Amino acid sequence: MLTAGINTEENPEKIPETGRYNYCTAACTINSDCMKNRIGLIIVFITTIVTGCHSRCEEHINVVTGTADTSTHFTGFNFFVLGDWGRRGSACQQAVAGQMIAYASKRHPAFIITTGDNFYEEGVQSVYDSHWTESFSNVYKELTKNYNWYPVLGNHDYEGDAWPWAEFTFHRINPRWNMPWFYSTRVAQTPDHEAVRFVFIDTNPFYIYYYFSGENRFVASQDTAKQRQWIDSILANATEPWKIVVGHHPVFSCGTDHGNTRELIELLKPLLEKYKVQAYISGHDHNLQHQRPAGSYVDYFVCGAGAEVNDVNQTAETKFAESIPGFADIAISHDTLRLQYIDYNGKVVYSYVRKR
Repeated sequence: MLTAGINTEENPEKIPETGRYNYCTAACTINSDCMKNRIGLIIVFITTIVTGCHSRCEEHINVVTGTADTSTHFTGFNFFVLGDWGRRGSACQQAVAGQMIAYASKRHPAFIITTGDNFYEEGVQSVYDSHWTESFSNVYKELTKNYNWYPVLGNHDYEGDAWPWAEFTFHRINPRWNMPWFYSTRVAQTPDHEAVRFVFIDTNPFYIYYYFSGENRFVASQDTAKQRQWIDSILANATEPWKIVVGHHPVFSCGTDHGNTRELIELLKPLLEKYKVQAYISGHDHNLQHQRPAGSYVDYFVCGAGAEVNDVNQTAETKFAESIPGFADIAISHDTLRLQYIDYNGKVVYSYVRKR
């Protein structure tokens, strides 16, 4: 079975038993310069609003054994991607989970990535919230015991009264759940000696609507300028031949509920293109998509169909879009990435291959 062991390169500070604010070396602060920046940016309606929390959590994922893809004879490794899923087993979540379990028995993924909105509608209130059982362990069953999960935060994970702290600390209850902070980076060493740099980011504070809606009040504690500087630094110094960035909000999307994220087109896309990131994987729109604008080096995948789905309206950038519950199986070998979207009936509805 393909497993993923974690060797921590930079350990966050240990979370006190009675507290929750010392998890990373940088504390959450709001200073006068940040407030001035925020006021100015709101006035001109620019999307970077800065207030502060910063992390440089990095870990290495050592893929111990490989698995062959019998359809294409891949000898690298594969992982699953799931998004917008935590609905206590309703709205096709159970059906998608069933197919993930079935495919895992054959494909043996190295790990599972989630693109956010892990728990509807208002995140989890603590590590003992019933959501952990009703939306996670009871639904995905052995997948929550046998495979490491690497989630990012969605907008619904910010709602409610608990902030996202419970998702940061649930690793204590189930070590398979790995969300060390708002953003982090890891490297996967594959069986064929390739390295894949994964950069997990928090796109929520980039989305200006949340500062005025009152639905996601905790985004104001994040420093988008620092996070963007961190992303730039990680990608600029990445020596791995494969680079994959994961966030909740799509850069490009033809979903009718949300669509393109203007803020990320302005602030994130230039970094992805500059550093030749092969794939940006997101959710938020509840469907399965592949977007690639003309001239783009980056493939933009939307995988937000883990439970409920919404409609799509294809655009010029669209290579594939389907309003159907499902998940992604992504395989990487030496110089090839292959993505398959698998629906809730177990059918491969889309397959795509790209070279490095």
